[in-house]
Amino acid sequence: MKKQNNNQTIWSEKYSPKSLREIVGQDEALIKLKSFVLNYKKIRKQMALIYGPSGSGLTSSVYALANDFGLEVVEINASQLRNKEQVNLIVKPAISQVSLFKKGKIVLIDEIDCITGKDRGCALELVKVSGESKFPIILSANDVWGRKLNVLRNKTELIEFKKRKISDIIKILKNIAGKENVKVQEKVLLEIASNSAGDVRAAINDLQTLGCVEKGIESEITEKDLKVLGYREKEDNIFNALQLIFKSKDNSVVGAFNNISSMKMDDFFLWIEENIQLEYKYEALKKAYDALSNADIYRKRIYRRQYWRFLVYINLFLTLGVALAKEKPQTGFTKYKRPGRLLKIWWANKKAKTKNEIAEKIAKKTHIGKKRAKKDFDIFKIIFLYNKKKEKEEFVKFFNLSEEQVEYLGG
Repeated sequence: MKKQNNNQTIWSEKYSPKSLREIVGQDEALIKLKSFVLNYKKIRKQMALIYGPSGSGLTSSVYALANDFGLEVVEINASQLRNKEQVNLIVKPAISQVSLFKKGKIVLIDEIDCITGKDRGCALELVKVSGESKFPIILSANDVWGRKLNVLRNKTELIEFKKRKISDIIKILKNIAGKENVKVQEKVLLEIASNSAGDVRAAINDLQTLGCVEKGIESEITEKDLKVLGYREKEDNIFNALQLIFKSKDNSVVGAFNNISSMKMDDFFLWIEENIQLEYKYEALKKAYDALSNADIYRKRIYRRQYWRFLVYINLFLTLGVALAKEKPQTGFTKYKRPGRLLKIWWANKKAKTKNEIAEKIAKKTHIGKKRAKKDFDIFKIIFLYNKKKEKEEFVKFFNLSEEQVEYLGG
C-alpha cells in the first residue's frame, strides 16, 4: 500500500453523501423524507422530525436531498433556542425569507432533543411558527421519546433512521478504501463495522486511522493492525481472564481482570454472563449465576448510593464466586463468545453516552454547537492523546472531565 497523505482531509467529510443515491441502508426513511419535502404544502403537519442513532445519516440525508433538488439548507442548532423569544428571533426570518441563490430551501433545526425543561415555551412556539412557514422545517434528534418532546412528537411527521447494518457499513468502507487505494482484509472491515455500533462516521474514522499507519508498498491492513484501535489487545486479555475464571478453582482468579484496565466492570458482566453456560451445567451453573446476581446487587448499590468501596465485592463475586461454583478445575479448550447482539447494543450505547457527555463539555467550553463538537471529536481526541502529561492535565481540568471520560479519550 502506498503511503497516502491521509491526514489532509477527514474521510467522513470527504465522502459525505452528495446525493440520496449515495446513502446506504435507509431506503424507507429517505422515501418518507423526500415525500415530506416535496409535498410539505399538502401535508397537514408542517414539520418533520427525523430521529435515529448517531452516525445513521440524519443531517447528511437532509443535505443530500437538498443537493438533489437544488435547495438551500438553513441549519439552526437547537441550543440557540432557549425560549420563545429566541424562536421568533432566529426561526421566523429563516422560514419567511426566500433563498437568494437557490429555488427553495429547507430549514433544519438540529439536535432538538437538546432542549431542556429550562427552555420554556420553545417547543410550543416552534409548533406555532411552523404554520407560517413557506418552507419545509425538519427537526433532528437522536432520542425522540423523552417527555420534553411530547408536544413536537404529536405535531410532526416522525421519520425513523434505523441503525445501519454491518453489511451496509462494510459496503461503505469498501467503497472508500477503493477510492483511497487502501488495501484492507475482509476480516478487518468486519471488525471495524462490528465495533462501530451502527455509527458510519465512527467506522470511517477508524478506517482512516488504519489507512494512515506506516506500511510497506502494496501491503494491506491486517488484523494485527487493529491494535492501533485497541480492539484485539483488549479482546485477547478478556479471553485470558475468562479462561482463568472458568478453568481454575483457587484464589489466583481474584486478579483475573487486573490486566484489562481499559475495560469497565460493567463490561466484565457482559462477558461473564455470555459465557457461563458454555462452561457450567446443572448445580454449578446455578451457583455461578447466583454469584453474578450478587455482584449485580452491589453494582446497583454503587449507582444508587455512590458506595464505590463495594467494587471489591463485585470483583470477588465475578471472579472467585464464579470460579468456585464448579466442583473441580476444568481442562480443555472452550471457544468463548463475545457479548450477544442485545448486550452489544447496550455496551455501544454506554460508550456513545460517554462520548456525548464529553462533546457537551467541549461545546460549552469552546462556544460551539454540540453537533460541531461531535463532528470534531476525533480531533480533540488526537490533541489529548499526543499531548505531554502536563498538557493532558490542563486539558482535563479545562473541560472538567471525569475519570471515566478521561479513560474514554485515552482509548
